[in-house]
Amino acid sequence: MELLRKKYPRVDCGTQYEWVIIHSVPLAGGWTRTETDVLLVLPGAYPETAPDNFYVPAGLRLQGGGLPGSMTPGSFSYQGQSWDTFSWHIDNGWAPKSDAKEGSNLLAVMREVERRLSEAN
Repeated sequence: MELLRKKYPRVDCGTQYEWVIIHSVPLAGGWTRTETDVLLVLPGAYPETAPDNFYVPAGLRLQGGGLPGSMTPGSFSYQGQSWDTFSWHIDNGWAPKSDAKEGSNLLAVMREVERRLSEAN
């Protein structure tokens, strides 16, 4: 969480770190919003197991109103809010270490999330 908060000052998490919401993630042009929140649901085996999929508040669309690829609208409900699901999986490169700075971590996950969101397609 410390690494994540260095880049994203507005982060909330569950008491057992079962979820993380990164607020106000900037979006590149091509979207109907200039920023979005991102929800990561952490598996029970995290950090040994990577998060799978990521979620944005329902309603994020491409500039022309279309749906981005690999996104299912309104398919996930969490904490009383509807979220759109991006089907997204970390490839076999997940390698956590006892020192989070050296191994795979949530900051690396967010780099990949931002890469996907920068595509606006």
